[in-house]
Amino acid sequence: MPSKTALLLAAFLSATHAAAEIVQTEYDIRRRCSERHFAQTEVRDCVRRAAETSAANLRQAQRQTAAKIRVWNEDRRHVLAAQQKLKAAEHSFATYRQNHCAWAASLGGGAIGTANEMRRNACIAETNNRRAEELRGIMQHWPF
Repeated sequence: MPSKTALLLAAFLSATHAAAEIVQTEYDIRRRCSERHFAQTEVRDCVRRAAETSAANLRQAQRQTAAKIRVWNEDRRHVLAAQQKLKAAEHSFATYRQNHCAWAASLGGGAIGTANEMRRNACIAETNNRRAEELRGIMQHWPF
């Protein structure tokens, strides 16, 4: 029978792992940057960096997904079909992200352009990170 210490450690590690997979919302990204910086330009730059980091995170997840498909031990026509569908999904996602985040920015109403830009970039960061986690989750549970 496991000791209390072992059970607590297992619970802590599970909670830590689950917390690492939580994707920050666009609101949380903007709030975090606002709490760390005072000047509006610094907040804007922080949110822009979050969008850039999320783009790199998404590119890495896309490369990892494409690499797993390339080595898939399946008939070549299925591999090619999966590669083509991944490219189509990436294109559709980019269109969705652009339209979705334009809408999210519009929720700022008559706010100054910087505020709407921060909304858009925070939306891009959240959307990219959600997609990256989605791809990783699919590949993690994909039988090879």
